[in-house]
Amino acid sequence: MAAGAAAGVSVAFGAPIGGALFAYEISKPNTFWTFGMLWRVFLSTSVACFVLAILNSLQTGSPLSLTDSGAIKFGVVSSSYENTVLDMPAAIVIGVICGLLGAAFIEFTRWSAVKRKMYVNTPWKKVSEAAFMAFLTATAFYLAVIIRANNCKKKTGTVGKELEEEIRFQCPPDEYNPLATLIFNTEGGTIRQFFRYPEIIAASVDEVDGGMEIVWNLFLYLALWYVFFVITYGIWVPAGVFIPGMILGCTIGLLYLEL
Repeated sequence: MAAGAAAGVSVAFGAPIGGALFAYEISKPNTFWTFGMLWRVFLSTSVACFVLAILNSLQTGSPLSLTDSGAIKFGVVSSSYENTVLDMPAAIVIGVICGLLGAAFIEFTRWSAVKRKMYVNTPWKKVSEAAFMAFLTATAFYLAVIIRANNCKKKTGTVGKELEEEIRFQCPPDEYNPLATLIFNTEGGTIRQFFRYPEIIAASVDEVDGGMEIVWNLFLYLALWYVFFVITYGIWVPAGVFIPGMILGCTIGLLYLEL
């Protein structure tokens, strides 16, 4: 079971060491972990990533390569920008903000876990809590887009899947709603839109107060995702923190850039 879980994580993100450490982290209270066990799990993750790389190479007809072998790919950053020491303040500020948000998430999760164990202790209560949180989440996200229904932007003119992920909502046929594009997409679709920044989220240079429009969209999106991520984590549904963490990190980075 440990090897299977670790292999799944490793092939998803192309990280055999990370997959092995993930399996160890989530099961470390158990007594079966030994140094030899960790090596067996690492062997499983390494073989899994190697097999995935071979299959990817066969599919694309390219030479065998072990780079970029993750199964989850959201996009490619095409930029000639090179990092310099001037980027350090941004890294520090974003790191501090994300650290504080993470600490608040952990503290609330610890508190809510105790309360759920005390009060949500029957199958019907667990189902009812999950249904209520689903209704509350859908309502809040939809109302947020309703509030920003007139925030429209001309379509980019690109074709294929990227164009399909531009959500029109109540905008004219040749326009789309940037906030709806973030909220109503799948998690993977939203991250792909983040990779297309500023083409998809940012306003045109000739739009009045375009910069503040982006800030409001990103801030509202960040607030919705963080609040509901915190209060719903721990309810009786299968859910994780990988993709929500990526989405929150992307949003904080872009919000910092705009500010």
